[in-house]
Amino acid sequence: MRRKFWLREFGLPRWPWRDSEPDWIPPRQRSWPRHGTVVIWSSARVSERLLSWSAVARLEHEPIDLWHAEPLHPHRFVESVSVLPPPFVLSSLEQARRMGKGELAQGRRCWRSFSTGDIGTLAGLVRNEPPMLACLRNALPRTNGVQLRLSRVDEALLAPFSRWLTPMDVFKRMPAAWLELMRTYGDLFILTRLWRWTLGKQPALLAMPGDSPGPYGAAALKLTPTGQRLVHGVRSPDEAPVMPIGGHEAYGPETWVVNAAGGIREVSRVSTRRAEASPAASPARPRAPRGRRS
Repeated sequence: MRRKFWLREFGLPRWPWRDSEPDWIPPRQRSWPRHGTVVIWSSARVSERLLSWSAVARLEHEPIDLWHAEPLHPHRFVESVSVLPPPFVLSSLEQARRMGKGELAQGRRCWRSFSTGDIGTLAGLVRNEPPMLACLRNALPRTNGVQLRLSRVDEALLAPFSRWLTPMDVFKRMPAAWLELMRTYGDLFILTRLWRWTLGKQPALLAMPGDSPGPYGAAALKLTPTGQRLVHGVRSPDEAPVMPIGGHEAYGPETWVVNAAGGIREVSRVSTRRAEASPAASPARPRAPRGRRS
């Protein structure tokens, strides 16, 4: 799954925000332990929860005693392991706890649902984890039962480009919104997702060379008429480029969507088109009177 994701990210045609060879990606230097005691460090941040689930699933059949440690600070909330001040690493480790059978089973179920694309089951498993549940809801297309809309993530990415701007211009104007996207999905995702919207027969964005050599200034973008329409409503999921969420493809043939109440349900492109060809667009056939054959 991970390999497929990265091959897709670096397989984008004419992508201006990277060198021809991704030589900055380090070679594989990780190996999994086979015995002993292992401490999994994880906060509530989405990326760290995913790492925790994958580790629990990967080490299921190894003779390993798994413990969990959180980044703890005596005076403030620490949102990620990566920003835990070094002086508090040992004190956090002292409060690590052994993971019980129920917690391990939950982690394996979550990873299985995520990696196989069973987003509906995953949403139920993480209903008490607000950051993860919000991440799922924000990444999926939305419906109010009548109209389909882009995901909150795609809407936040596209909406600012009503005129020619580079991603850096938008980041300067909307630092809080885009910083949250970076924290959840990473800075590479923002660039590749925007570039995907420039591709296809009816792209949502036009692109031209930017005014800066840096990744976020290398290309300027502007909404096309199609893009302006998509920001306010989508006729069918296949108007948007698919977005991988673990083993699931949002906007794909069997995409999961979020309803107005925040619930997650599965819908196919065919059923979505039928829903949009509602009574106003497709007049109902007259009903034969009761008791008589039509």
